[in-house]
Amino acid sequence: MENGAKINAVYYQKILRKHLTHIRALSGKHFTIQQDGARSHTANTTLEFLKNNVPDFIGKDDWPANSPDLNPLDYSVWDALEELVYRSGYLVTDVNSLKTAINKSLASIATALDK
Repeated sequence: MENGAKINAVYYQKILRKHLTHIRALSGKHFTIQQDGARSHTANTTLEFLKNNVPDFIGKDDWPANSPDLNPLDYSVWDALEELVYRSGYLVTDVNSLKTAINKSLASIATALDK
């Protein structure tokens, strides 16, 4: 995201367009996008975009808030990634070095999954 960007529906859809290619490459044709109650997520144009561009999505009304069983990224993946970054020995001094450490840690996960 750009510094100071306001995440409205148009900007959020731009982010989705950018990342859907990567999501499709990693997951194939079958994946589900989880939505929450953010205005950019619930905008009619975003919902229409999702209907036309993803195999399935779960809207805010169908997803219980703050459920560790249903939010694996929030409750397990991010914790595991954070631990990898801290244990990696990468020197994190600013946002760019943090991004580099995160990307290298993600790459190590992807490499491990490919084996």
